[in-house]
Parts: sequence; C-alpha cells; structure tokens
Amino acid sequence: MEDLEKALESITQRKSQITRTEEEVKTELYSLMEERRQTDENHNQAQSSLHEQRDTWQGKVVQIAELREQVSHAEKREALFRETLRQYKNSFLVQERIAALEKAVEENKDKKRELAHQFSQMRSDRERGQVMFNQARREEGIDPAAPENYETTKNECERLDDEFKRTSLLLEQDRERADQLRDNMETTINMRVLELQQRFKMYMSQFQFEGDISWESLEDQRKRIHFKLYIKARKEGHRGSLEDVSVKARGGKVGKGVSGGEESLSSLLFALALLQNLQTTPGFIVLDEFDSALDENRKSKVFDLYERELRRKLIILTPKSHEESYLNRFSKAFIVYHDPMIPKSKVVGIVKVTPLPQINKG
Repeated sequence: MEDLEKALESITQRKSQITRTEEEVKTELYSLMEERRQTDENHNQAQSSLHEQRDTWQGKVVQIAELREQVSHAEKREALFRETLRQYKNSFLVQERIAALEKAVEENKDKKRELAHQFSQMRSDRERGQVMFNQARREEGIDPAAPENYETTKNECERLDDEFKRTSLLLEQDRERADQLRDNMETTINMRVLELQQRFKMYMSQFQFEGDISWESLEDQRKRIHFKLYIKARKEGHRGSLEDVSVKARGGKVGKGVSGGEESLSSLLFALALLQNLQTTPGFIVLDEFDSALDENRKSKVFDLYERELRRKLIILTPKSHEESYLNRFSKAFIVYHDPMIPKSKVVGIVKVTPLPQINKG
C-alpha cells in the first residue's frame, strides 16, 4: 500500500513537473513569436524605407536626365546663336556676291543672245555658201579659193556653236549659285529678324504692349530684290489683331487701335532693338524730339531704357520740351542758340551748380 502511495505521489510530482515544463515551453514559444512579429515589423519598415529610397533615387535620376536635356538644349542654342552671328557677319559679303552674280548672269544673258544671233547668222551664211558653192561648181570660171573659204566659214560656225554651249552651261551654274546664296541670305535674315523680335517683344512688354516683326522680299520690274520690315503692336489684353505701325507698310495711315503716342513708342522701342543688333557700335546716338508724342511717364521710362540698354557716353538730345529733368541726367550739357535776325548761332555750355548744404541754426 505504501509503495502504491509512493508511486502515486511520484506520478503526481512528475505530472506537476511536466506541467511546469509545458508552461515554460509556452512562455518561450510566446517570446519567440513576439520576437518574430517584431522582426517582421522591422523587415516591413526596412522594405518600406528601401522603396522610398528607390523612389527618391528614381526621382533624382529623372531630374538628372532633365538637367542633361536642359544643358544639351542650352548648348544647341548657343551653337545656333554662334552660327547666326557668323552668318550675319558674312551676310554683307553674301549680298555683294549675289549682286556680282546677278550682274554676271545679266552679262551672260546678253552674251548668250549675241552668240545665238551670230550663230544663227553664221548658219544662214553657211547654207547660202553651200548653195552658192554648188552653183559655182556648175559654172565656168570657178574661184579656186571657194572650198577653202567654205571650210573657214564652217569652222567658225562650229566654234561659235561650242562657245554658245559653254556659255549656256556657265549661265546655268551661275543661276544655281545665285539661288544658293539667296537661300543662305534668307536664312540669315530670318535669324536676325528673330533676334530683333525677341528684344522688341521684351521692350514692348515693359510698357504693357505686344509686338511683332515680320519681313518680305519683293522683286521689281528690273528683277532687283527689295526687302521690307513690318512692325506690329497691340495693347496687352486686347483681342483684336495686331495693328501695323510701319509707315511704308500701311501707306502713311495710322492703325485703328493704336494712337500716335503708342505708334511713336513702338518706333522708339524698335529702334532700340535695332541698335542692340548692329554689328558696329556707334560712338554716339541722336534722339531728335523723341518725346513729342509721349506722355510724362512713358517719356521718362523710354529715356531710362535707352540709357540703361545702350550705355553710351555721348547722347545728342533735342527734346520737344526743355525740362531740367533731362539736364540732371548728364554730367555735361550744351544748348545751341540761333538768332534769325543776325543770323548767327552759338553753343553755350551749362554748368551744373551743386546746392550748398543747409546749416541748422541753433
């Protein structure tokens, strides 16, 4: 009986030990599961961070590609402007060459017509000589030199025919070269007008205006080519078409939506853009009554724009209104007086007086 009780007690103790071991295993299992969950969360966070970094890297790659494209575009534009400048420097030579080729073409045309006339006359002479020779062979007292004269005439006719063909070939080559030079010149003009238009639009926008410059080539009855520029303007926000303010284009008539002052403003800003694109740099500029149709605000703003953009040391100014505001802009100023009664003119220099500092009386 005691052995049975001891065995039962031993079993009970063993069962309690197994229960404790089971609890420890469960606790350790729960701990391992928690560690795995934490590891999964860290893995997900690392993977999310990796995706974000990959997206950021892809965005940087796109930005780098865009920057490379911008640099390439800037390099192409710089090359285009350099080529335009080179073509513009050669444009005067191109015009001289075209004029020389056109003159040569006209001379070759005259020479071709003359040779064609001579060739036709020689052919007629040859045919008449052949008829006379055949008649002479059947007549008595034939000239012994007739065959030799015939051969001489025949050789001269053949020489003129060859010369006519060579002249025709040269004329065709001159025409092809003239067409090529004309195409090059038109390309150069297009680039120069584009540069003018960019500056003109920029200046016009400072006065709340829109501007446009175009050109065309015309051929007169003498086959001479003439080039004309057209200047158009419109107030910003207006829906109407651009008004033509170039005098030659509109036959001296003012546009419907542009006043006289706005027309004068457009002409001054076009002249400024043209001065900025000249190949040479003038030592001085002359503004003759430039403010005759401008209001006070535009008059001052136009003068400031000329002074800032051109940076000339010498400006010859004949304003419509003689105001001190003009004189205060210069270090030196001169006035020309003319007495029609004498008659006599003289130049008087104006000395600018620096105002004395005010002294406070205490």
